[in-house]
Amino acid sequence: MLKIFKNNGIKLDSISKIEEDCWIHLENPTKEEMMHVFKETNCHYDFLSAPLDLEEMPRVEREDDQYLIVVNVVNESFDDELNLYYDTIPLGIVVLDNYIITISPESVSCINNIVNRNIRIVSTLRRNKLLIQILYYMSQEYLKALQKIDKMAYDIEIKMRKNADNHTTIELLSLEKTLVYFKSALRSNESVIRKTNRFQWIHRFEEDSDLLDDTIIEIGQASDMTEINMRIARSLREASASLISNNLNNIMKVLASVTILLTVPTMIFSFYGINLNLSTLPPYLQDTGIVTLISIILTGIIFVILKKKNML
Repeated sequence: MLKIFKNNGIKLDSISKIEEDCWIHLENPTKEEMMHVFKETNCHYDFLSAPLDLEEMPRVEREDDQYLIVVNVVNESFDDELNLYYDTIPLGIVVLDNYIITISPESVSCINNIVNRNIRIVSTLRRNKLLIQILYYMSQEYLKALQKIDKMAYDIEIKMRKNADNHTTIELLSLEKTLVYFKSALRSNESVIRKTNRFQWIHRFEEDSDLLDDTIIEIGQASDMTEINMRIARSLREASASLISNNLNNIMKVLASVTILLTVPTMIFSFYGINLNLSTLPPYLQDTGIVTLISIILTGIIFVILKKKNML
C-alpha cells in the first residue's frame, strides 16, 4: 500500500502523487509501488527493501546524503505460533533532500497515530522534525504496551490466588517472552536514536533538540519498565510453579492419609477372612459387632492423630 501525505500548514493531507517535500509511506508494498517510489525519488532501492525483512535489525546507514534509520516498533497481535502477546516489526525511515519515506511490512500504530490525529506541528517540509516525532511516538507505543502488560500480570496474579494451574504458567511464560523481545528491541532502538542524535541536521531548531531529548528519556523509561516487568513476570511464574507443586504435594499427602485410614480395618477384616478357627479366639473377638467397633475406634484414633499433624 502506498500512501502520500503533505502538510498544507494546518494538517496532513493525503495526495495522489509524489511531490517535493511530501511524506511517502509504504505499508507492505508491491514491487510496482516500490519501483514507482524508487524512480520518483531516486532513493536507494536497498533502503526501500531492507525494512520489509521481518528479521531486519535496528541500524543507521548513510549513503550519498541519504539516511536510513531502522527501528523495531510494537506490533499488537497475539502470535499463536510464538505464543507472544506483542511482537516487534521493523520500521524503516529514509530521509532524502526533498522527501521522507517510511516503510513497514505491516500496519504500524505510531504511523497511524500521527496520521489520524492530524497533529498541527507535523510538517513534511521539516523532515528532521517529522523523523523525531515518529521516533517519539514509537517510544510511547512501548510505554502503552508495557502498561497493558503490567495490568495483565496483575490479573494473572489474582487468578493465581484462586487457582494456579498450567494455563496460568503458560500465560506468564508468554508475558516473559514478550518482555524479552521488548528488551532486545528497546536496547537496539536506544542505540539507533543516540546515533541519530549525533547528526547535525537533526538539530536545526532548539525545539527539535528538546523533542529528541524527550524521546531518549521515553525510550529509557520503557527499558526500565521492561526490566521491572520482566522481574515481576519471572517471580510470578516461579510462584505459580511452586503453588502447583504445593497443591500436588497436598493431594498426595491426603491420599496417603486416606490409605493409612483404610489400612487398619482392611487388615483386621482380612485377618478374619483367612481360614481361621474362631473357637480359638477369646469370646469377645468372636463377635463381629465388637470387632467392627474396635476397627472404628482404631480408625478414629488414627484420624485424630493425622488431623493434628495437618495430614487431612
